Amino acid sequence: MPKRSLKGKAGRLALIHSLAHIELNAVDLTWDLIGRFAHVRLPRSYYDDWVRVGLEEAKHFAMLQERLAKLDATYGDLLPTTVSGRQRRTPDTTLLPALPSSRWYSRQEASTSRHR
Repeated sequence: MPKRSLKGKAGRLALIHSLAHIELNAVDLTWDLIGRFAHVRLPRSYYDDWVRVGLEEAKHFAMLQERLAKLDATYGDLLPTTVSGRQRRTPDTTLLPALPSSRWYSRQEASTSRHR
């Protein structure tokens, strides 16, 4: 795969967009860790720490969004060049959410209540 150049506006845009993607994934992961263990009795500090981290990562994402706006762009404007060797045809913003849907939780709850 050819490397993207970091020179010029297009290169800066690609780099900042990539960093924003990383930050948004970090936000998703922090909230996933909170939601995934919400039913487990953990120390309050566990949740407080992950909320703090999630808010910090959201701040980083917002700062990168502001920088993208100065380049007349927004997150989701660029597509990854390839996914599994194929050209990707959907924007980054269609990636799966970090948390399963509420229907998934309902099925899990029904499944675990039958085994109690």
